[in-house]
Amino acid sequence: MMKHRSSSPAHRRHATVVGAGIAGLATAIRLARAGVRVTVFEKNSEPGGRCGRVHGDGFHFDIGPTILLVPSVLEELFRDAGRDVHDYLNIRALSPNYRVHFADGSDVTLYRERDLLAAELERIEPGSAARFNEFFEGARSMMDAALSRFVVNHYDSLRDFVSLGTAKDLLRARAYTTVSRNVAKYFRDERLQMAFSYQTMYLGLSPYFAPGIYGLLPFTEINDGVFYTQGGLYEIPLALERLARELGVEFRYGSPVARLATNGHRVTEVVLESGERVAADIVVANADLPYVYDTLIPEARLPRRDSLEFTSSGFMLYLGLDKQYPGLLHHNTFFGARFRESFREIFDDKVLPEELHYYVAAPSVTDPSVAPPGGSSLYVLVPVPHQTHKINWAEAGDRLRARVLSALDQSVAPGIESHITFERRIDPNGWAKMFNLVKGSAFGLSLTLDQVGPFRPKNRDAKFNNLYFAGASTQPGTGIPLVALSGRLAAERILRDESIAVELRAPVRPTTDERRGSTVSLSSFADAAE
Repeated sequence: MMKHRSSSPAHRRHATVVGAGIAGLATAIRLARAGVRVTVFEKNSEPGGRCGRVHGDGFHFDIGPTILLVPSVLEELFRDAGRDVHDYLNIRALSPNYRVHFADGSDVTLYRERDLLAAELERIEPGSAARFNEFFEGARSMMDAALSRFVVNHYDSLRDFVSLGTAKDLLRARAYTTVSRNVAKYFRDERLQMAFSYQTMYLGLSPYFAPGIYGLLPFTEINDGVFYTQGGLYEIPLALERLARELGVEFRYGSPVARLATNGHRVTEVVLESGERVAADIVVANADLPYVYDTLIPEARLPRRDSLEFTSSGFMLYLGLDKQYPGLLHHNTFFGARFRESFREIFDDKVLPEELHYYVAAPSVTDPSVAPPGGSSLYVLVPVPHQTHKINWAEAGDRLRARVLSALDQSVAPGIESHITFERRIDPNGWAKMFNLVKGSAFGLSLTLDQVGPFRPKNRDAKFNNLYFAGASTQPGTGIPLVALSGRLAAERILRDESIAVELRAPVRPTTDERRGSTVSLSSFADAAE
């Protein structure tokens, strides 16, 4: 148990959270549980941010994330609030995880079940199942090193990061190589190399430049599983909002923040676009961190602002169909012929790739409630560069849509365009407008090696000592599990810095619940926190 004592009881303190994304909601819950009065201001009409929803004509789509990994992070959040996550969410393990389609017409289905996976790998490359076991154990070591070194700790300086174990953990985490080089050590067939390296796109990174540490992503998918929340992943922010309200959190939607007013070394007021001024005691910015510094509080300084790297973006199509296509699993990935060249075009040249690589989610395969009877909801994500003068999205969007539909028509969804009854799209300009994402970078600041751990923007501002951050662009990083952990790190820091009297329980080690079909091994989170 950690104890924080103060002459100022928690119930006299007021925290203002700017943004109702996953991290903002997680922070609000933990502060409210500690007795702090919390108000959340959100520019949009619903919670979730990038984990929001698109819906219409009986179709429902997740806006951003469609894959839930390590649900034990959510279990921990609810448990620390005195609740059981399964009373709020129906979390389901998927099998198979997904299918990868290649330009030559072949495909490979990736399973969590090791015997089924081994058979698939041997079908593609004889002898690869044994080498996968070596890859898997190496990835397990990466996972342990990554969690203890990069994920669960607060870093105020490089000194906090450096220790006798740092060099050893960096080696275990494959920090000296890239994901693509590491995977190529184990698989000769280029198709398997692609299948076990492209997951870096979850983070908006190229596998040819992403540090080898991110080989932990396919490990997580196979070791722990790929999960879905019934109704869509948007049910996660809905559940978090419900819990927050039960704990007394106030929500003000349709209330965009214009700026943060300051005096000396403190933020004194949150100024809304309506002109309303709200007195600030503790401020948690869950808006995109670079946007906060650039727009809401420009008198603050974001270290290395001009040299920070941003992730790629995504061109999204949300398609409601009056037909179902049996060739689609819940999760599907399609690769063109020029895999390496396409990543160079996206990340270096910042142009649309000549060959399309794209991802399709068909959640109605698992969850019929997201589409009318007989229909299906298709979510299409095409990795594209973040905002650049080289791409005019007013024209490029139509061309890209046509290319995607033509590719689907020729592969697994013949005649797809004639079956579209509902359609929405988001391009990098849309990401920037809807969620105040600088450069329209869908995943926030990049997770290159020089932008993780102690090198990532801190979750407390250096000048204004009551301004904190939670979200994808601060420590520890992007993705639902990491931004939920970001909320925990922010809340812990606030309670410590503000000397608020409260007891915090250390995380309980996750267990296996056969009834729920969820096996998660995250003991390293608990180990690092103890």
